[in-house]
Amino acid sequence: MSYISFYFKRAMKSKLTWGLVCFVLVVVLCVFYENSNTTDTRSISADLKNDRSELVKSIKQEQRFLKQEKTSQKDAKAYKKAIIQDQQKLAKIEQLLQEVKKGKYSEAYKFEIKSLKSDTKIATKNPQGNAYLITEDQAKQQYYQYLLSHQLADEGEDFPTHAWTFMIDLTSFFLPVLVIFIITFILVESFSQRFKDQIDLESLFPAENKLGANLSQVVSGLFISIFLLALIYLVIFFVASSASGIGTLTYPIRTYGNNSQSQIKFIPAATVIMKSLILQLLFLINLTLGVQLITYWLKNKMSALFTSLLFTVALPILPFVVTPMKPWAQWLPTTYLFSTLTVTGAFGKTIKNPQLNFNTGVQVLGICLIVLLIVVVVLDHLKNTRTKHA
Repeated sequence: MSYISFYFKRAMKSKLTWGLVCFVLVVVLCVFYENSNTTDTRSISADLKNDRSELVKSIKQEQRFLKQEKTSQKDAKAYKKAIIQDQQKLAKIEQLLQEVKKGKYSEAYKFEIKSLKSDTKIATKNPQGNAYLITEDQAKQQYYQYLLSHQLADEGEDFPTHAWTFMIDLTSFFLPVLVIFIITFILVESFSQRFKDQIDLESLFPAENKLGANLSQVVSGLFISIFLLALIYLVIFFVASSASGIGTLTYPIRTYGNNSQSQIKFIPAATVIMKSLILQLLFLINLTLGVQLITYWLKNKMSALFTSLLFTVALPILPFVVTPMKPWAQWLPTTYLFSTLTVTGAFGKTIKNPQLNFNTGVQVLGICLIVLLIVVVVLDHLKNTRTKHA
């Protein structure tokens, strides 16, 4: 344990470690600020205000047509009837907006569901041209129906600011890339201090260590990785909850069945968070093992850093842009850096790979972990054997 404690304390005392962590937090605060300024434009209040604007325009247009001299009595009667109906809808929307301000959402959800059903019915007259619109309207109906049945306030689906949903939003793409880049940098910095001019100092000055030098580095590296990730998550959670509230773990998160746009389903945030954390933990263990082995084999900080970043940051992004990689991306352990996108099915939908899912991720990362761990243990055993015979 003394080796593990030594590696961990050395990393925590480094100014580089805390400088990188502070950089991540500053960027996260900027994202939170942007979400806070945008969320009001993507809420049910915004939808109702948009409906109100459309009705006001419609009423003015109908009144203008009604005043035209060429308007027949039949048309005038139709316009008057339409004006009365639109004015009644406008009054209803004004009432709903007042209720939403008071935290009463039920009637607003029912109104939007009814409105969306009407829009969907019109859009289905041209199913091919309006395919995306139909899917989105149906998804929005599901979203409001979920909120209605669970008696939840609308927190906004696209730009969340409440703690739980903000964490899910961040871990979809932006945060994993930034955090893994920084953790890789810190791990290489910590592991490479064992080598000088490609000479392993551990072999020159062997000490009593039951775990072995490589495995000790892996365990200390895992502590460092989990500690830094947990610290970043806790700070983000504290900031978001202080500014907007914690939110609820039952809040609906959009997922894609069989990674298909046509099979949208909403599930509780708790389910997404739990599965995502499992993949993140498995990925961190693989990351630590992989970076340690790369550093051990190359014995040079810059070479190890460049190679490690290729595997941990560049390779996970490639399936998004390199078409030939998309059909077999699920077999790459690095793909599961995007754990939240994997759990929700958004990643698989984007690259059109139905096999890219949580279950496959657990299997691939689990097998890779075992293989890498065996390699580390074997290297330690060979090193100890050579030391005894020296």
